[in-house]
This record gives sequence, C-alpha cells and structure tokens, in this order.
Amino acid sequence: MAPWEASDLLNPELSLQSARLEERRRILRRNVFSVSCVILLMGLLVATRWSRDHARQKLAESGFRLLGIHYHNYHFEHGRGPRSLSDLESFVAHEEAGTLVRPEDEYVFAMIREGKFVVVWEAVFDGEPLGERILGYETRATERGGFVLLADGFVDYCTPSQLSAIPEIATIDK
Repeated sequence: MAPWEASDLLNPELSLQSARLEERRRILRRNVFSVSCVILLMGLLVATRWSRDHARQKLAESGFRLLGIHYHNYHFEHGRGPRSLSDLESFVAHEEAGTLVRPEDEYVFAMIREGKFVVVWEAVFDGEPLGERILGYETRATERGGFVLLADGFVDYCTPSQLSAIPEIATIDK
C-alpha cells in the first residue's frame, strides 16, 4: 500500500501523517526482523554448544567403558593391573594382533597421555568389593564433576564431593 491515497492529495497534512505512519511501520518491521534473527542465532549457538558437550560426555563415557574392558582383560591375563599406559597399549596391540588399532583405543590412550583421564595403575582386584573403588576418572571431575570408572567396570558421573568419598582401588604398592 502506498504511503498516501489519491484523496490525500487534497489534504497535504493528512498525506504527511500517512507517510510518517508508514515509515514507522517499516522501521518496526525491520527491527522485529532483526531481533528475530538475533534470537534465532542465539538458539543455534546454545544448541551447538549443548550438542558438543553431549558428544564430549558420550565420548568420555564410552572411552572409560573401553578402558575398563582392556584393564580387566589385562588383569585376567596377568593377575594385576598394567604398570603403565605403555603396558596397556602393548597388551591391546597384542590382543588385537593382525588388526588395525581401533580409533576408539587411540582416543582412550590419547586422553590418558594428555592427562585428561587419570588411571590407577597396578590395581589388584582381590579381596574387596570392586564397585566401591575408583579405577580411573576424568581429571576435571575433581573440580567440576565428571565420569568415573569404578573397578567393577561401571562408569558413572560424579560430582567432586561424590568423587572424594569413593576410595581408589588397592594397588600392588599398597
């Protein structure tokens, strides 16, 4: 619709008011559109961040499950936990001889090397309830909470206070 009508030509003041009103409407529509775009972008950013956090949590959880499987297999073969990451890596490489090292294994080993996963080395599973002992945890779990690998292979999310209440599993030295 034009900012003025043909009959408005007879009344210039009415024509000016109509033009001003139309200009205000145009500005309002533009502002509403701009605000809508900003809200949409903010929603996308929040969703992206949530999905990244969720993916990181799932990777950490599955990484600890895999670590628990490898650790228990090592303990079954040797009667004790591995002395270090290199012991565990060579055991996994031998266990999967003839196949490529899986990306999941590399992810777990990288997290340990980078200090993002803490592991209790040389654990002994004899004589104590395994579910009440820590075998490994995310480094950030001590400050912000994170995943914990219990000695029975169960992976759980713990707050810092929950983590401090669970003892580590016994080791050869203890």
